[in-house]
Amino acid sequence: MVSQARSIRTRNKVLMATAEAINELSYEKATLTDIAKRAGVTTGAVYFHFPSKEAVAHAVIDTQNALSQQKAQVTVEGGYPALEAMLRVSADLMHDIVSDPLIRAGIRLTTEIHILDVPPTQSWRDWIVFNDSLMTAARMEGDLKGDFDIPAVAEVLTGSIAGLLIISALFEDYSGLILRIQGLWHQFVRSYTPPEKVPYWAGRTDALFASREDGSTAAPEGLAL
Repeated sequence: MVSQARSIRTRNKVLMATAEAINELSYEKATLTDIAKRAGVTTGAVYFHFPSKEAVAHAVIDTQNALSQQKAQVTVEGGYPALEAMLRVSADLMHDIVSDPLIRAGIRLTTEIHILDVPPTQSWRDWIVFNDSLMTAARMEGDLKGDFDIPAVAEVLTGSIAGLLIISALFEDYSGLILRIQGLWHQFVRSYTPPEKVPYWAGRTDALFASREDGSTAAPEGLAL
């Protein structure tokens, strides 16, 4: 049990060190030697857990996606209207990208699709399904119009967020990310909510993106960092 716990701690140190290296240097410039130094472990210890730098990168992506998806599920189960849950999840994720190195690194890796031999597509597929499901529920609750193709808009919405993540990373290293995504949600609300509900949902968008209304990222068991 002691050796297993130590192994988990070492693995988590490597993941965090990788995230820091990616955020500071970029994936291409970061080396396993640099990651090992940042983690305070030997290069051999890194190789014990991961056979290559790309394997570490995919572990960062998988961990980030698991953390973000679990947190989103907690919000969905919080009893909010579906559109409110969508806004909360989006706002919280954007704040996490700005403030949490692991989340930011995972997102960087999923938006820089040509740097990995195996493109990281699963997290974006997960978000498309997530948005499709909640938009369907929001329509049933009367908060979205009934005259648009939900699967198509779910993909466009997810793709728009991905595009703004790339633009924000290029232009200002995510410092303008929250306002950019907030603006996207304003466009969504104006386009897809019934006219009489636009003022309310525009106000909720501003309130939820202005400040986080829940706690810090909760790690699933085995992913605690």
